[in-house]
Amino acid sequence: MTDKITIQTPIKQRLLFIFLVIIAFAALLWINLRFSQLTNAGSDFLTRWLPVQLMVYEGVENPYSDEVSYQIQLLRYGRATLPGEAPGLFAYPYYIVPFILPFALIKDLVIARGLWMFLLQLCHISIVVLSLRICRYRPTASLLLLLLMFSLVSADMLIATIEGNPASLAALFLVLSLFFIQKEKDTVAGLMLALATIKPQMTVLFFALVWAWALSN
Repeated sequence: MTDKITIQTPIKQRLLFIFLVIIAFAALLWINLRFSQLTNAGSDFLTRWLPVQLMVYEGVENPYSDEVSYQIQLLRYGRATLPGEAPGLFAYPYYIVPFILPFALIKDLVIARGLWMFLLQLCHISIVVLSLRICRYRPTASLLLLLLMFSLVSADMLIATIEGNPASLAALFLVLSLFFIQKEKDTVAGLMLALATIKPQMTVLFFALVWAWALSN
């Protein structure tokens, strides 16, 4: 009888943990959708989402064209930009399109932005978990919870989430590259490095350091 109770208790604890995680993620998604509905931020997401949507639904071939930039300005400002205002350019490598495409298929900007924010927050959580794995550090449950909360509400992470900046996705690919290098899976690590270049200015120094390490080894 004692053995049966001992076996069942961990199973119940795991089920309770999974249930609480699902509830937490559902609440986080609802908060994002509600926030997206109540605010007009998210310019970084808008300047990627609208060009890809125009490619899908309007047959636009060049997301870098002046016409696409004008459409971004109309949606953001209701008019063409004035001197000193952000021009609304699709200023990212073309191969970011597959990452934006699932959200561009959603015609409602509020829903698309809310889901994108949720994705970025999952990236932040994953960065924390992977970094701990790389460092082979196992924090207590309470400390892990604090770290995960910090990854969602710290200034840099929060601004990136609100504006919908793909930097969070690029950062996850960089951490994944280190994770796979540690696992000696260099091909996958190289793929992660390549994907991280969706935000080129973030990766220059990182590439240099990885190459220096690779050459020295």
